[in-house]
Amino acid sequence: MKSLCQNQKCYIKYEPISKDNESLEHIIPNALGGHLKSKNLVCSEINIGIFSKLDAELCKRIEIAKLIKFKRDDGKSQPEITGTSIDGLKYSINNEQEGRLLSLKPFEVVDKKGKRFLKFPAHQKDQIIAARLKKNPALTEKDIAIKIENQDCYNQMDFEYGLNIITASVDSFRAISKIATNFAILHNISRQDIKTFIDFIQGSGTDKIKLGYFYPKHLLNYNFDSDEVSHILYLKGSRKENLLYCYIELFNTHCFIVILNQNYTGEDVEYSYVWNVLKAYETNKPISLNLNRNYLLSRSYMYYDKVEKDYAEKLIRISRICRVRLVEKEA
Repeated sequence: MKSLCQNQKCYIKYEPISKDNESLEHIIPNALGGHLKSKNLVCSEINIGIFSKLDAELCKRIEIAKLIKFKRDDGKSQPEITGTSIDGLKYSINNEQEGRLLSLKPFEVVDKKGKRFLKFPAHQKDQIIAARLKKNPALTEKDIAIKIENQDCYNQMDFEYGLNIITASVDSFRAISKIATNFAILHNISRQDIKTFIDFIQGSGTDKIKLGYFYPKHLLNYNFDSDEVSHILYLKGSRKENLLYCYIELFNTHCFIVILNQNYTGEDVEYSYVWNVLKAYETNKPISLNLNRNYLLSRSYMYYDKVEKDYAEKLIRISRICRVRLVEKEA
């Protein structure tokens, strides 16, 4: 069950929102396929300023978005990913995961370190040889054929940060916090109840916050479709546990817990939102995540020992759905 946002002031500057300064804020960044939005969250100064900066940083780090075809809320297409291969030829990957080199259509491979490669089907070998002969006329067809076989037809195209968990980027975690506070204000949670994270979003109070990667596994009661790629937001306030927390999944891969208030005394609340990224619709399937105080406050933040293993399991699932091959290539 969802409530109607009644907020009348920018929850960052705490100034009235009017027709002159209103701004449409996406709860999850539009560039990541977020569709839930409101004009009652922040003023335009905040939206085009600090919020825009934080969104840009997060979107750079969530590079799995480049491998998933989704519709942006503003109607714009995802940018093409381009690069130069190890032999100097230019490539690009479009939203349907078909690589282009002139008329060639290699398929994509990504190794465990996040490096991208293009691998060519065997039937395109003659075309590859012809293209490389044109660029390197001093070589023979046999030379190029041997070179291709030795390289296993790979051409490297790297991500900037790789298909990894977010590291060394406090601004990215401030952006994650912003998703949680946006969702809380959307559902009329008191600004005072999330003030610690409002301060953190603005760059202070880092020592007071608890958030980080979190993979609840069997604790999350939700029935995933076999081909589902979704964004999940789940907000729960418990007077019994004195906790207000928000669970966030982006592409079912980057998963976080944000403990918005460790001394919560408000009403019991529970709100959820699940957006199917691939099929572009909000699902109404039931979801719940009941976490107790001792369990949450005893954890390590922003990371924990097995976070990379848990992340990799999620990444493998998404790669199968999106038909992206994840392989380990020797250096």
